[in-house]
Parts: sequence; C-alpha cells; structure tokens
Amino acid sequence: MRYLLILAAFLLLPSLAVSATIYVPLNYPTIQAAVDAATHGDVILLADGVYRGTGNRNIDLKGKAITLGSKNGNPETCIVDPEGVYPQAGRRGFDLKSSEGPGTIVRDLTITRGVTDDC
Repeated sequence: MRYLLILAAFLLLPSLAVSATIYVPLNYPTIQAAVDAATHGDVILLADGVYRGTGNRNIDLKGKAITLGSKNGNPETCIVDPEGVYPQAGRRGFDLKSSEGPGTIVRDLTITRGVTDDC
C-alpha cells in the first residue's frame, strides 16, 4: 500500500509543474490582471492592439519567472501605452521593482509614451 501511495505521488508531481498560457484580453482584461494570475513558468500572450489605462501601465511583474509578449510576435501591432506625458511623471509601461531575474522575459512589444519620475 505504501508503494502505491509513493507511485501516485510521483505521477501527480509532473502535472503540478505544467505551465499555462494566458491570453489578454481573452482570459484577463488587463496585463496586470494576467500577471497577478500567472505563476512561475507561465506565458502571457497579448492580442494585437494598444493597451492603455489602469492595469496596463506601471505593470508590476512581481518577480515572477514568466514570459510576456505579443501573441503574433509583432511589436508594431502590440503596443503598451502608459499615456505618460509631462507632467504626468511616473507613468511607465513596466515597473520592474520586484527582483525580476533572467527567467522574466518581456518580448515583441512596443512601449510608447512612458515617463520617468525624474522629468
């Protein structure tokens, strides 16, 4: 009986480590909502379009080892626009403040009109 329990545990472990693909806006309405729901190893894919407003600026990746990018791989058609125009300092596309490492990947996006705090 004990061996059967150990075997069941080993068979269950790989299913727990499966990464998910999350689609914005299909699964979550904003980039931040998708990041909040993601776990390490997940992939977040953005449909073509311009992402603005709350939940699509100052995006905190929370130190997660995730990949975030354009579903179609074309940065010209997938744009993050935090709408930062002087004097609206502090509107960024991404706010990388949670010790993101080499496992955190942002790719195939255009980030436009981001403003830093020291304007």
